[in-house]
Amino acid sequence: AIRAAELAGLPRSIGMVEAAGIRLAQGTAADAGLALVTGAVGVSLFDVTTAYATLARRGEFIETTLFADERAGAAPEPTRAMSEATANAIFDMLSDRHRAPLVHGGPSQIGGLGFMWKTGTSSGHADAWAVGTNRRFAVGVWAGHFGGAGDPAFTGSGIAEPILAEIFARLAP
Repeated sequence: AIRAAELAGLPRSIGMVEAAGIRLAQGTAADAGLALVTGAVGVSLFDVTTAYATLARRGEFIETTLFADERAGAAPEPTRAMSEATANAIFDMLSDRHRAPLVHGGPSQIGGLGFMWKTGTSSGHADAWAVGTNRRFAVGVWAGHFGGAGDPAFTGSGIAEPILAEIFARLAP
């Protein structure tokens, strides 16, 4: 990821991240440099889930809403955040074609449209997350203590990924 961002250039990489729906605080991306693409910048789970929805739509961004009735009138027109080829390549790299998501007790087989996901663990194990999509739904999972206390059990793959896999297993047709 760092090499790809280096080749594309930091301004272009930041532009793609923001176009996909991730809101970066003023100056944080420039301060993080290329580490931006490895998660060195704090972002909201909502924004990351929106970016995964953009990947699911093959690179087309639509402003995310939490409730179906939040949009008045016609559906918004999508905007191109990245090329379809780029979105498909990222989807493939993070897909279940290369590995099986974990549920408590072992691998999960999630059928249907394909599934891609990524996990993360914050510094000091203060929290863990997993976000994924099956091209129909984009879901984000957060686990942690609201007060920010660390816990070695809080890893994205150990805590959040099994919850995410269970959600998608239940969503599968």
